[in-house]
Amino acid sequence: MMGLRSAAYNALKKHVPLPVKKCILNVCESIYYSKVLKELENHCAKRIVLIGTPEHGNLGDHAIAEAELELLHDCMHDHRVIEITGEHYRSHKRRIVERISDSDVIAVTGGGFLGSLWPVEEHMVRDIIETFSNNKIVVFPQTIYFEDSTIGRFEFEKTKNTYQQHKDLTLCLRDAASYEIARNMMVGENSRGLLFVPDIALYLDKTDSKSIREGILLCLREDKERVVSKSQRENIERISVARDKKINYTSTVVPQKIKKEARGIEIEKKLNEFRRAELVITDRLHGMVFAAITGTPCIALDNSSGKVKGVYAWIENLSYIEFAETVNEIPAMMDKLLNIRETKYKNARLIAEYMKIVDLLYESK
Repeated sequence: MMGLRSAAYNALKKHVPLPVKKCILNVCESIYYSKVLKELENHCAKRIVLIGTPEHGNLGDHAIAEAELELLHDCMHDHRVIEITGEHYRSHKRRIVERISDSDVIAVTGGGFLGSLWPVEEHMVRDIIETFSNNKIVVFPQTIYFEDSTIGRFEFEKTKNTYQQHKDLTLCLRDAASYEIARNMMVGENSRGLLFVPDIALYLDKTDSKSIREGILLCLREDKERVVSKSQRENIERISVARDKKINYTSTVVPQKIKKEARGIEIEKKLNEFRRAELVITDRLHGMVFAAITGTPCIALDNSSGKVKGVYAWIENLSYIEFAETVNEIPAMMDKLLNIRETKYKNARLIAEYMKIVDLLYESK
């Protein structure tokens, strides 16, 4: 069935009328989702249902999903793991809910979408927590950010109420600022349901010592989270050219949907871009993470929610990753990193942190 869906997507890369394309894709989705629903009907003693994984084009979120599944398969051998994408959950919620029992552990995918910036995902997580009120729920490492506005404060109170109503909810937070926000939400008995854990994508080790590196790779945001202005971006480009380095451009977001059977291929293609760079300059959290896990020198700048700096605190021991508070700091950092030799990714300390999640998943309800 997986092959059928992949074949259909490949075929549709050719010139196919849009209505026909949509019809074929809808049929493939229906067949594929039916297979997952069938899997949910097979109840066993121990199951973890991972909900909310991406089908959109954000490769950072896909790396998170890949790392979550790798961690669960590495450490939860006696549990069956079933993945339900966010799109599947939203479109087939009723059929999914009726196939999940109270004994199933619900895991919610991690990322940077809790709060008021990304309402579709925020509302999905609230809905999961409210719907599975009798299940143990663990939210993989997230960033929480609520804007200082009427909407932001309204969403904060709605989310706080949802968190406090659930009696077996644990939030894993990947940065200190998010942890403090969550502490203000999870009061009383629920305050125990917090873990401070690194971004789960750092569980992956994707280094390749055979890579030949050339040039500087710019991976800068163009969406609502960006803080690097057009003039600052141009300044970064001038600094790079002044060092006689070729400039390449990339993004951790691609313009097409990525189905989960294509996830590994698409992530690997993007990681190869990072492996071929002498230096990465980025304000994307997973631009920094991709550089870290491929052993690529990187200068990281923050974004509007502060999550880049927050996650950098977990990897500041990596000599080949630098965090710049301002664009003015980039030239000196660039000179240092273009001459660095030791870029081996070391994540043993982080893996010890991820075992807290494993221990939590093993705890009885």
